Amino acid sequence: MHDTTFSIALLSMGYFFSQLPQGVIWTLASDIAPKEQVASLGAIQNFGGFLGAACAPVVTGIILDATGQFTNVFFLGAGLLMLGALSYGLFVKKPILVTMQK
Repeated sequence: MHDTTFSIALLSMGYFFSQLPQGVIWTLASDIAPKEQVASLGAIQNFGGFLGAACAPVVTGIILDATGQFTNVFFLGAGLLMLGALSYGLFVKKPILVTMQK
């Protein structure tokens, strides 16, 4: 992109749409896990996110050194976002029904 304003607009839209499901993702643990395991599932989910965030700069540097451009970095990011969405669609089947006690 040669237009700075358009680049900022696209980056902002990309970040917005990648962060849009965050509220749903954080409630997922409480929706599908038994109440005594909600914190553990949330911690595992959080660890996965931090692991990806720790690896992202290293992988970006490797790709940038190999190709000299950011295009493949963005393609990798888009692919990983789609893989994450597909994973939630395939692995999260039914919530555990909790009956209310009187």
